[in-house]
Amino acid sequence: MKIPEVIMWGMGQDFYLIWPEIKLLELSGKIKIVAFAERAGKFSEFDGKPVIHPDTITSLHFDYLLTASFGSAKVMRTDAMKMGIPANKIMTPYMFLWKGFPHECRFIDRQIGRENLLLIIAGWHPILWKGIFTRIEKFLPEDIDVCVVVPGTESDRLKTICEQHGWSYLETTENKLALAQNLAIEFHPNAHFIYKIDEDVFITKNFFSGLKKTYRNVIDTKAYKIGFVVPVLNVNGWGYRRLLIAKGKLDEYEKRFGPACYADGGIPATTDPMAAKYLWELILPLDVAAEEIESSRDVFSICHHRFSIGAFLILRDIWESMGGFRVSGIDGMLGLEEAELCKFCMDKSLAIVCAEHVLAGHLSFGGGQRAFMEQYYEEHENAFMPEP
Repeated sequence: MKIPEVIMWGMGQDFYLIWPEIKLLELSGKIKIVAFAERAGKFSEFDGKPVIHPDTITSLHFDYLLTASFGSAKVMRTDAMKMGIPANKIMTPYMFLWKGFPHECRFIDRQIGRENLLLIIAGWHPILWKGIFTRIEKFLPEDIDVCVVVPGTESDRLKTICEQHGWSYLETTENKLALAQNLAIEFHPNAHFIYKIDEDVFITKNFFSGLKKTYRNVIDTKAYKIGFVVPVLNVNGWGYRRLLIAKGKLDEYEKRFGPACYADGGIPATTDPMAAKYLWELILPLDVAAEEIESSRDVFSICHHRFSIGAFLILRDIWESMGGFRVSGIDGMLGLEEAELCKFCMDKSLAIVCAEHVLAGHLSFGGGQRAFMEQYYEEHENAFMPEP
């Protein structure tokens, strides 16, 4: 197979963030770097390759032009197309990491082409599917396409669920969550509002409308640019404290588990099985708790730390400006796309917005908390089901 030849355009801060990964591709023989391009004229050579002015890019032979600047990517793309470079040869480096190489996948396409898309990430926790899918079926709006995304495995049961409901199904050979999500979004070109739910998140009645309403309300304030919007998740480093405050249980929780700090991890809410159990018993029955939260807290908060993205709403424009979610070179590595998304939001001054009137239940994090809560779910499955 021919090795792609690339030119990297832009040698500012964003270039140095992505350069180690691009260099690794070259060292492993997956790409050949032809040249670098930048306007400032700071270098004549970098890493043994010529540094040229962008106006001379078309004088060289190459397969892909990588625009190594998040903030200027759209302008650079436009300029490159004015030079006569085909659109499919122009990519951001992060986009190139997943679009520049072939990937084995199977896509069963049943989309209508709506502007709303729900991605359900599944395949690894079938014990939860009855509760998860029963809730999605009950609360799913009619104006939304659905794609069940299965990275690194396959499931006849999920294929059957998709066929029964007219949903699309995507499975990838590589166990790379970010890659699978990128492909799913790429395969739904009309999707503008993109919701994502992991297979251990239990949604409630106004999940979809509530997140979109909050997005529009925050835009109307003219105070923030938005990265993505999330619900209040009970077992979550931001959502759990917001929930404790809303329910008047902060003091009680802190007497049992210590300070209820906001944090992405390393706190009882994300590690301690008993804390997860407490946070679940605080909201069961889930639909009753969701109605209470909705009626009392039509507000939003801004998360100041990395957010565990088990459920969120993101707009396609943000996903495109990132070049897609960051894809790891290693199968089964979780959290890279989450870390990069939150970092991107911080770098670009994009708010992580929590819709405090929208409640959803996250079963648990991993390890002992996961094992304990899966057993708890089995013993109390009916309590997780929606009201008739």
